[in-house]
Amino acid sequence: MANEEKMNYLVVPIRLDALVLTHDYIVVSPMADFSQLPYFDGIGDRNESVANISEEIVSQPFENQTLCLRAGIHLHWSLPDALTHGVDDGTGLTFPAVPNRWLVTRKQGDTIQKQWLVESDYLYPEGKGASSGSVCMPYHPDSARGEHQPFRYMGRCMPWTSEDPWPPSSTGDEYFSSLTAIGYGEPTFAAFYPNCHSVFGFYDAVSTNNAGDLSYDVVGVYSNPQNDFLARYLDKRPITEDKSERIRSIESDLKWIVPGTVIPDHMCCQGQLTIPDRPTNSNGSNAIVVAVGNTGTEALSAYLADNLPNSDKATIENQLEALHLSTYLQDHQLDLGPKFNEARHTKGFIAGHGGILWTLEQEAPSAAADAMKAADSDQIELPDQCAADLNQLNILEQEYYYHCRMLETKKKQLFSDWYKYMLCAYPPEDTRDIYPDMDEVAFYIQRKDLADISAAAQEIATRKQALTTQKTMLKNKIKAFNQKQESQQHAATYVLKKIPGPRYWQPREPVVLLTGEGIKPVKPSGQGGASGADDTLKCSVESVESGMPPNITGQETLNGNVTWWGQPGPPLILEWEVELFPVKDQGNLASPDRCYAPTFITNNYTLDENSCELTLQPGKEIIHGANIYRGSSILTPHAGIQLKSRLERYLSKALLSHYYRDKNVPAADQDDSYFGKNFKAIQAWFNTQKPTNTTHKNLMDAYAKLQTMPVLSQCLGGFNEALLMHKQTMQLEVGDPLGFKVSDLSFISRVKTALGTCTKTAPQPLNDFNPIRTGRLSILKLRLVDAFGQVNDIDVTHVIAAESLSDGADIMLPPRLVPPARLDFRWLAANDRNRESNAHPATSPICGWILPNNLDNSVMIYDAAGSAAGSINQEASFVPPPGRVVSPPFSTASISNPHLKTLVDKIVHAGTPFLQDFISTLDSALENIEPENFAQYQ
Repeated sequence: MANEEKMNYLVVPIRLDALVLTHDYIVVSPMADFSQLPYFDGIGDRNESVANISEEIVSQPFENQTLCLRAGIHLHWSLPDALTHGVDDGTGLTFPAVPNRWLVTRKQGDTIQKQWLVESDYLYPEGKGASSGSVCMPYHPDSARGEHQPFRYMGRCMPWTSEDPWPPSSTGDEYFSSLTAIGYGEPTFAAFYPNCHSVFGFYDAVSTNNAGDLSYDVVGVYSNPQNDFLARYLDKRPITEDKSERIRSIESDLKWIVPGTVIPDHMCCQGQLTIPDRPTNSNGSNAIVVAVGNTGTEALSAYLADNLPNSDKATIENQLEALHLSTYLQDHQLDLGPKFNEARHTKGFIAGHGGILWTLEQEAPSAAADAMKAADSDQIELPDQCAADLNQLNILEQEYYYHCRMLETKKKQLFSDWYKYMLCAYPPEDTRDIYPDMDEVAFYIQRKDLADISAAAQEIATRKQALTTQKTMLKNKIKAFNQKQESQQHAATYVLKKIPGPRYWQPREPVVLLTGEGIKPVKPSGQGGASGADDTLKCSVESVESGMPPNITGQETLNGNVTWWGQPGPPLILEWEVELFPVKDQGNLASPDRCYAPTFITNNYTLDENSCELTLQPGKEIIHGANIYRGSSILTPHAGIQLKSRLERYLSKALLSHYYRDKNVPAADQDDSYFGKNFKAIQAWFNTQKPTNTTHKNLMDAYAKLQTMPVLSQCLGGFNEALLMHKQTMQLEVGDPLGFKVSDLSFISRVKTALGTCTKTAPQPLNDFNPIRTGRLSILKLRLVDAFGQVNDIDVTHVIAAESLSDGADIMLPPRLVPPARLDFRWLAANDRNRESNAHPATSPICGWILPNNLDNSVMIYDAAGSAAGSINQEASFVPPPGRVVSPPFSTASISNPHLKTLVDKIVHAGTPFLQDFISTLDSALENIEPENFAQYQ
């Protein structure tokens, strides 16, 4: 073996958890059961009563405990973070290949009892594997090969001995083409054991009576070296990199610490776990506290404010929230209160794409142009016709964007109608008589939906052609202008550029935050990656003979691996059930035609002075018995991490300079991480100062609490869609596997082609339509699901609500338009009310200037260019400007802008009393104008 080629493996530690069951146990099922899909196997129909829609196969919250885990030991390993991050290649996210061969070794003491090989990507032949305990995956059958089944079972486990080849070669077996962390496209695939128990997991039917003497080693490699993630990464590095640079690249990009100077050429994953002889974990629902906010950080701020010593909850919550808005507020010196409320209000919305606008910009003169030419170039303007052309280009762009959005809407409607068609074709048992005839639904789809989509697509093509023509024409005019001798002489160059259009805004879905010992995650010390503790993983390098598995005995491993003895572990998924009680008066649920009254908002809500939020008027009735909505979300610790980081940054800036001086801290020890590493000492010093700054005291208390406080949060994903009678869930490709008529196949093909990728949400026709989100929100149920599928129901009798959602003991949702919406306010050109103002000066929206003259109680009138046009004297007469000699009679007819002339005529005709009131109003407005930069205009 001495002459054999050596392989240098970078041994990357992974999180390895075990669930020990003394008896069979029912847990949450996989996210989808593809074995329920309908298909024709060549002889007869299978699952013939099931419609080919996702609702038939996806796991439903609170109704999904159907998977039986057998008694024994279940292992589940987590992949390093570097293998779970996708990269956007322009067509979507692509994920790296992951190890697909796993060697599992069971030991008793130092003695190897048994070894198994897990082939993660093995595909059982069609018709096989149902009783193997493997996971079910969607599969595109190849009819040319005689395949019919739209799913296959993946992953198998077999005994392995040291005499077997490593990794074993495949001979005629089928394997999944490219195994990644998301499997068939499910984000929780690798993290959720029911999804991947035969792929990234292992079941040992060993007796649990003496389980405390057992330990497990797991090693994962690639069967095909060309898929090795590390090898592919190194192949892309510059060939000029030396050893130290290459090692630093691995550590900075992949967060894997490489010891020594040997550069590994391959990677493997490894984990070790020893089964304890008794239960060591205890999580209970009574140790979990629930908070709700518009965002995760807002919910966390509400919880901290409710649990800190200071009783002024609103003040503490605002102080904590201000940390997240500091970037927005730091440039403001005045009106911070209103600006803070405005920023917090904005934070409750998500901005969406609003199309584009075209503008003309003058490029800076080249470095060779002298100062005189640069100054002269500022005076050069494009011909006025370019303003009209630019306006027409933006009109065409807006029309094109509008029709593109309308096409998306029509496709969404088509998918909803397709869903209904499939339910009519395959209705639930004993309900066929209450569903419409499937042929009538198909006829409607063809005559209405498909026809509308075809017409919309043709309209878009026409609009695009007109837009392209207009853009080309304007570019040619600009090019011709730039080539003129005058432009070249003055170094002035104009270009046509696009900028983002006014954005659409959609309300954020309410966020549920959970904290307490009941959700405390187990974090390995000094390790990160899949465990989620630190940013880096401490690896090792193992040199082995080619064809031999890496020997991990004695390797450093994660010390946070945990065995769960039948009780829930750290939660992964949140299942939620809420009920909404919308405002009744003039609402759509209380009216016969299901329409809102035009005065629905003004009749029920009021906008207080200096407020940016509508509040419900006292005594307004809330509807009871509204719809119940359910969903599930993947939990994240992001809120706690973000708030802790903001607190650390603020407190470091506010306190550290004083601490350094008082404690004589050497400059060499002062760095950005000093506060976090020395917090206890800084806290003790701070308390001895008898602080009078309550803000600093509150923030220090909050930071101290976050040190040991577990936090998980997530929005009620799909809540907004539910209000619009849709459900946000995984969807299947359009198809009817049991359709047999040529007309059926042609119809399905047309629907599939028309839809493309617009298959994101399913219709919920029995939901109430609530496009204006208002009223009281009641949380009925919250359930935590851990990585093994075990559940933990949470007590929701007491929920802490953020101030923005709180109304006494209730969670009150302020009125929001659920679909994306915008208030599009555009200036019109002063000289053409049919043309929008744009970058061209000829389209300026300024009609003129009005200035009160308090010396003689008159009003000075100026045109748009600032030239005096006249004044309105104390008698409310329009007179010439001082020093100008004009032939009588002098009148407002001399004012060229019609809008300015109309305004002056109104003031003159209203008389002296109105003039004096008008001057007082102008003075008041100037005194109360937003004074951000007013100091320089004294």
